[in-house]
Amino acid sequence: MASSALRVRAIHHDDDARYVSVGRLASFLVARIAHTMPIKLAFQDEKLRTVCENTVSAKRKYGKVAGPSIHARLADLRAIKSPIEFVELGFGSFDETAHDRIVIFIAGGYRMLAVANNRPPPGAPGALDWAQVTRVKILSIERTNES
Repeated sequence: MASSALRVRAIHHDDDARYVSVGRLASFLVARIAHTMPIKLAFQDEKLRTVCENTVSAKRKYGKVAGPSIHARLADLRAIKSPIEFVELGFGSFDETAHDRIVIFIAGGYRMLAVANNRPPPGAPGALDWAQVTRVKILSIERTNES
């Protein structure tokens, strides 16, 4: 009796969904996988983008502890449904001084500042609905003021 087990052949990604090509012997089927859209990231400038996307650059600029932590937090941010979940998991906090800003905790005495980057921002004016935020802009990475 022939096996009806499906084997993953390739994974494809576009802006609307994730697709997996599965094969049963020589034939291919495309199965749509229900997936929430990941958080899309933007960066304040090209230098910050380079640090955030290149592990070697991050380690050179921020050290052996903070460099990998930057990449881990950005991966966590991309993997969650909304910034609310990110904060609930303990990876950051909403900035009390700015309603549209989030503070992301980085190991080694650093923090990353980011803002909601949806246009227009979800929610009523002055009352950002973080549950609906799908775009985040990384503004800076700075030392914490802890003594």
